[in-house]
Amino acid sequence: MNSAQNTGQYQSPVDIRRIAGSASLSVMFHYTPTPLHMLNTEHTVQVNPQAGSYLEVEAQRYDLKQFHFHTPSEHLVAGQQYDMEAHLVHESPRGELVVVGLLYQLGVENHFLRTLWEHIPHEPGSECQYQEVVIDPGTMIPPAGKFYTYGGSLTTPPYTEGVLWFLHQELQPVSQAQLDRFASLFGHNARVVQPLHGRIVVESRLS
Repeated sequence: MNSAQNTGQYQSPVDIRRIAGSASLSVMFHYTPTPLHMLNTEHTVQVNPQAGSYLEVEAQRYDLKQFHFHTPSEHLVAGQQYDMEAHLVHESPRGELVVVGLLYQLGVENHFLRTLWEHIPHEPGSECQYQEVVIDPGTMIPPAGKFYTYGGSLTTPPYTEGVLWFLHQELQPVSQAQLDRFASLFGHNARVVQPLHGRIVVESRLS
């Protein structure tokens, strides 16, 4: 893995303005319910699911390690920034990374986020586990649809490159109250858009 800093040529997020075609990648989600385990990193809220949830890309398994949120969105689509973005971070046994991104647009209350927001640890660096609160990360992912797919990096230090990105095209709802709640704890925590440097963005589908 290349752990280049933000001077690398394959950094994320990006502004997706042109789709170069369709990819034949086979993508399958295998997520299972998990007790809620949350960490206030000071910069965002991070959910650490128990082992068992994973993603398959071309029959290669990538285990779901954690997911977290940014507001406003980090990725742009045709120059448009959205209200929030979720990143579901996966890792293969060889240390290869896949991140699934979800874009949120202001609208009705998001029921999945409501459960999370009710349990966010308030103190930076604090961690809480709620064995009695069970969430299903699979409900975050729309059952059908298309992804923007490209090669990039993590959007937080050390900005590790070699990350395969799947950004879902279907927008998810989030209420103003939910946005305000997140901002009251973490402010705006989105990294600025990075140059594409000739990278190609393609479209892929769920299997």
